Amino acid sequence: ARQGKARQGKARQGKARQDKTRQDKTRQDKLKTLGEVLNISPQDLLFGPQRVVHEVKETQVSDGMGMGDTEMLRQYLQLQPEHKRMVRQWVRMSLVFQQNHSPRL
Repeated sequence: ARQGKARQGKARQGKARQDKTRQDKTRQDKLKTLGEVLNISPQDLLFGPQRVVHEVKETQVSDGMGMGDTEMLRQYLQLQPEHKRMVRQWVRMSLVFQQNHSPRL
């Protein structure tokens, strides 16, 4: 009878260990996914940022952008709202000009 109870106790411990492992894995997956969406490491999500300086992390949007493009975007984000508006207008006008004056094939 004692051996039967001991086996049941070990079986319960094994099940509890499996459940805990499954929960840990699910939590890790959630942290990884959330970190990817927010562009933050899972460690920073758990423990807060380890660095005071915030880096501009490359994302899928910046794929294909060169170092100069990335630097220009970083500088643009530091502009005052009025200056950002001026830059957006200039880019819009440049694009219209390019579309209207590009050689036709």
